[in-house]
Amino acid sequence: NGGTMQLIASTISANTASLNGGGVENNSTLNVTSSLITSNTATNGAGIDNTGTLTVTGSTLSANQASFDAGALDNSGVALVSASTITSNTASNAGGAILNNAQLTILGSTLSNNSVGNSGGAIFNNAGGNLSISTSTLSGNTATSNGGGAIFDNGGSNLVVSSSTLSGNLSKNGGGLYNVASAQVTFTSSTLSGNSARYSGGGVLNGGTMQLIASTISANTASLNGGGVE
Repeated sequence: NGGTMQLIASTISANTASLNGGGVENNSTLNVTSSLITSNTATNGAGIDNTGTLTVTGSTLSANQASFDAGALDNSGVALVSASTITSNTASNAGGAILNNAQLTILGSTLSNNSVGNSGGAIFNNAGGNLSISTSTLSGNTATSNGGGAIFDNGGSNLVVSSSTLSGNLSKNGGGLYNVASAQVTFTSSTLSGNSARYSGGGVLNGGTMQLIASTISANTASLNGGGVE
């Protein structure tokens, strides 16, 4: 899409791209409303690859498969996801559901049961990425070989989480969140609970800068160090 595109009460399914955007490749303006994007495949951004302006409202992105990054959404533009469900997407390297390289806001949405071979079961927030998550739930996501069952916050990125829950996520390190060196994260009125790490940081593995405000970290587990936070 190089123009302006509206998807309303529509389905995009079972499409394949050899490189980016199995379902939709957007480099201009795309609005997705009350729609389903499912079972698409690509190397990156199997559901949607966005380098323009994207709004997803009241929609579902499910069961999309990326052979490298971003099962559901690869964002290098400006994106807003609201009142939506992103579930059961997979990728082999970064971001089982989402890889964010630019500006992404998530409001009132659920990211569940997404998985990645390396880092960021639900979301990989890359260097230079600005990610805001509000009134949302990230649950049951898995990162297999590195870290960030729910979120991997890469160096040089910024993450703000408010009035949200990260629960029941699993990874090697940082069951809920892996916040690496030079990355910044702020949790406000949020909960990290029931997350697990096979090594360290059941709730959070923090190597960067982290601020907790009126938030709760409870009932997380790690096999080695830092059941709640390392």
